[in-house]
Amino acid sequence: MSGQGPKEICDNLKNEGMTVTGYTQSGTYQKLSMLINVAALLGGIFTGTLTIFADFLGAIGSGTGILLSVTIIYGLYEDIVK
Repeated sequence: MSGQGPKEICDNLKNEGMTVTGYTQSGTYQKLSMLINVAALLGGIFTGTLTIFADFLGAIGSGTGILLSVTIIYGLYEDIVK
């Protein structure tokens, strides 16, 4: 579901016959919109905090370099699992 907005995810759920209990189609869209925004915000905050923390501790390389390395390795891991 990476790279998709709440409308696309809501449509995918509908096409697969899945529903969110207690929500209508428009309610599901609103709930997904709220959750995706919060997840994106928290992801950005945690990523920035990790980078700053690694820089302060003097980790091998820079915090940004470590973050980039972890991201690349995790992407490769996801490809292997597929």
